Amino acid sequence: MISLKCNSFNWVTSILKLLLAILSCTILFSCSDNDDGAPEEKEVVATCSDGIMNQDEVEIDCGGVCEKCEVESFVLSVGTYQLIWNSTTDTNKTFSNDTDNSFSELVLEVADNGELNGSFLWKQSENSPKFDIGPITITITADNKASLKFIETPPTCRGEFNGQGELKKDNQILFDITGTDCDGNHRGTIELILKK
Repeated sequence: MISLKCNSFNWVTSILKLLLAILSCTILFSCSDNDDGAPEEKEVVATCSDGIMNQDEVEIDCGGVCEKCEVESFVLSVGTYQLIWNSTTDTNKTFSNDTDNSFSELVLEVADNGELNGSFLWKQSENSPKFDIGPITITITADNKASLKFIETPPTCRGEFNGQGELKKDNQILFDITGTDCDGNHRGTIELILKK
């Protein structure tokens, strides 16, 4: 009978040394495109829940390719508004009543269909009489977009104006307007400010 004597201690030690050598080589010669030893940055995939405004998002994780952002809806109050008109015509006439001397008003009331209706009351100076130069209708959508339609009706000048704007939290709207009357084609703004 042949008997083999195996020294198990030497065998285990050899395997441990081999594993330690493999581990050391792996650490020293790891595959990396980064030769300066700094940890590699991983590419972040943009999502609609990453807490970062990326992609074509309007706000963080909403708008663009993500779900529509929630918008706080405002309600335009019924009441008396200061109406500030600024426009220029294609015949180079300028019409303006700035905030310092504007005595023009718009008194808004809610119509049965939810629109706001009122009359544009024009006043040249503090002591001059007001005269109604036509009805204005304002429509507000749930996302605070506002549209305006004004029909100018005094006997001296007739016209029609349309505007688009956005309702602000403090009952202010600035409309970009276009329209035509006896003075020409107008382009400008109408601003409404709720009188306190």
